[in-house]
Amino acid sequence: MASNPETPERPQWGDDADGGVTSSTAPRHMRFVRLSKEDLEYLRSSNSTLELAFFGISAGALLTVVTTLLTVSLPDPSTHAVFVGLTVLFVLASAYFGAASIRGEVRWRKKTKDWIDQVGP
Repeated sequence: MASNPETPERPQWGDDADGGVTSSTAPRHMRFVRLSKEDLEYLRSSNSTLELAFFGISAGALLTVVTTLLTVSLPDPSTHAVFVGLTVLFVLASAYFGAASIRGEVRWRKKTKDWIDQVGP
């Protein structure tokens, strides 16, 4: 029995046709866009992966130092001062790298949105 080429076959599994699984094919449309070398350089430079990695390192170090300050008794004042200094340092580093990650992501999304808007639907 030959099937209609315009209607794809609908495979069904199971004991009855009502509870079976069906599949269908959805159409896809692709549009190719030319990018300049400057656009590609912008994409490469605006990737915030490095800032995000440093944010993770800074936040993890901050968590470790704060946990140490809160749970361990540090009788030596100079050791306590070092841990407090590290806490301040990691707070500032986490804030900087977090802001840099967000700024890079927003800038990247705006630029790619502009490219998509230039191409049109």
